[in-house]
Amino acid sequence: MTSESAGMAVSMTETCPDCGGMHFSTDYGRGEKYCTRCGCILEEMFIDMRPEPTYEGKDRVHTSPVDKLRHDKGLSTGISMIGRDCNGKPLDPKDRYKFQRLKTIQRNVRISNAVDRGLAAAFTEIKKMCASLSLPDNICEDSAVLYRKTMKKGLVRGRSIRLISAACIYISCRTHSVPRTLKEITSESRIGSTDLGRAYRFVARSLRLKLMFTRPQDYISRFCSELKLSAKCQKNAMDLLEEFEREGLTSGKGPMGIAAAAIYLSSQMCNERRTQKDISRVSCVTEVTLRNRSNEMIERLHIPYYG
Repeated sequence: MTSESAGMAVSMTETCPDCGGMHFSTDYGRGEKYCTRCGCILEEMFIDMRPEPTYEGKDRVHTSPVDKLRHDKGLSTGISMIGRDCNGKPLDPKDRYKFQRLKTIQRNVRISNAVDRGLAAAFTEIKKMCASLSLPDNICEDSAVLYRKTMKKGLVRGRSIRLISAACIYISCRTHSVPRTLKEITSESRIGSTDLGRAYRFVARSLRLKLMFTRPQDYISRFCSELKLSAKCQKNAMDLLEEFEREGLTSGKGPMGIAAAAIYLSSQMCNERRTQKDISRVSCVTEVTLRNRSNEMIERLHIPYYG
């Protein structure tokens, strides 16, 4: 226990109810006061009333929270409208109108130029699409940072905000190995897959980003989860993919089709049968592609046919 987190206190009037000791220690980190002799806790969850530490010179740090999903990074001042004064009393209509007017002026000042308006609109689109695709917060924030870079490079000019936002989300998913297909993102952004593919390649090339190739293994866990398959079936599908890769049969083929075929054959082998239609719907590949990849695996790996 460090001296910063705990302080010693001696009381002549208070005694420990267990051992009768009079020496106590205060742990401000846990909010507890306990006896140093037997460890009995006398107080807990108390408020730390000590003054906040101040830093000067090299030790001075900036501790304000930064919100990457706001055009001003959340560092500007905002006026809330709760309709009450500092004493908790309701505001009269005249004061309420005045504060509402001040809030409107403050909002207009914060978004005063075209760049800020563009960033605010883009971040709204990114948050909306990430929520619809159930993407984690780090993907959403990384997409916002990437969009800010494209804005500084002038890559958004002449292109729609929604298109570049969707491209940034797809690049972030590829960077963090979060499997999302172009078709999934186009369905949420209402943009053609050809336009989105062209846009994300343009952004990646302009910013000199090195994107890792998508592997079939990246989709296995998610597809099996959506199909409600067991862990045994998922492991069997991964083994089929590894064997298929060792044979050098994955080059030139879409990773989603190979993953879908491995899951289809694994579900038959583990007696957890799923129809080709169900797997095609989850994996966003056609049933024809699924059958072709499955037949190739059966033929090359000499897998017994379970259909």
